[in-house]
Parts: sequence; C-alpha cells; structure tokens
Amino acid sequence: MFRYAGRVPVIAEGQIASLRAEEARAERLFEDDRERDRVAKLRSSSSVPAVGARVSVPITAFTGMVGVVEAAKGRSAVVNFGGGRTVTIAAWLLESGEIQNANTGNGIAA
Repeated sequence: MFRYAGRVPVIAEGQIASLRAEEARAERLFEDDRERDRVAKLRSSSSVPAVGARVSVPITAFTGMVGVVEAAKGRSAVVNFGGGRTVTIAAWLLESGEIQNANTGNGIAA
C-alpha cells in the first residue's frame, strides 16, 4: 500500500473521473484501430468466390444466412439468399458457407 508522510492518501472518485474518461477514450481508439486493421486485412486478401459457391456474410444484416454466388462483378459478387433475396456484396465480406460434416480431430461438430 502506498504511504505518504506516514499516512495512506485518500483519493476521491471525483478526483480521478477525468483519468477514467481518458482511459475509456483511449480504449475506444484502440478498438477502432484494431477493427480498421482487421477490415484492411480482409479487403487486401479478398477474392471473388466462384459462381455456384455457397457463401455466408458474417458481419452484415445477412449474418447467419448462407447464399449461392450467381455472378461475379469485379470485386463483388451477386449472392442469392433464396426467397427472391439477391444482393451484390463486396467480396471481402464473404466467407465460405460450406457446412463441415467431417469428423474433426478435436471432436467439435459443425
């Protein structure tokens, strides 16, 4: 425990409120930078899936849905989610939508 002049100093919450606010701001900036780096990495490694490939879009309103690529348009793909839902989506947002059905080494099922 920190002691000063033989006593333990008492610090009120109000005295460190600005410090806590600055820590929260720095944490938000750090998280924003990390998200920006993650998106940049995804964008740089993107390739348009082949026509007929099953894909999912994990970070949009289509999260949890699996669709089929109907066409490729430059750096995006036309994806049909069924029920008349055909959407053009940037390739960097797409992930393989294949369902794993093989036995895994660690026993985790799909």
